[in-house]
Amino acid sequence: MARKRKTNGKDIVVPDDAMRRALFEWHLRRIAEGEAKKALVDKDVKDLYALAKAEKFLKKEFTIALKARTKEGLEQLRNDRASEDKVFRWIGVAVGEQTEMFNPNEVDRVFLQGERDAMADLPRKPPAELHVKDHPRYNAGYDNGRMILNAARAKEGFKKQDTKTLGEAAADVVDSLAA
Repeated sequence: MARKRKTNGKDIVVPDDAMRRALFEWHLRRIAEGEAKKALVDKDVKDLYALAKAEKFLKKEFTIALKARTKEGLEQLRNDRASEDKVFRWIGVAVGEQTEMFNPNEVDRVFLQGERDAMADLPRKPPAELHVKDHPRYNAGYDNGRMILNAARAKEGFKKQDTKTLGEAAADVVDSLAA
């Protein structure tokens, strides 16, 4: 039999053990049905991914497409892409050619290679595969990178061997120059 209890002036019905057991069984049945449906749906979704994989699609592609359908997911995808593009640009990996096709400020990869070499504190030596006519652009990039590196050293007082901290300081200087 249920008991009544007063809480803050209101009567609350507290079920006895038999009633709680009956409520538990009711919830258990509903949850079991839901879990069974979920297992079927999960199996169906897994089968759909397998079919798509057989047709040479990646699960990641569908994940991206589903994320792009929501405002928050699209924002996350844009932030991830911008971060990846920035890192690829910093390390000189040639990706993103199509997006750069429509950019009025075309990226000068030779200039950036010189800048990267200077920031890595490497000697001024254009790569052997670089055409002689591109050497002035490489040297201009090297000079710019050396200027950034020296500014970072002056600002932070780093020694030549302290490359990890020096790189972080160079990134700070680049960010301050860009701002």
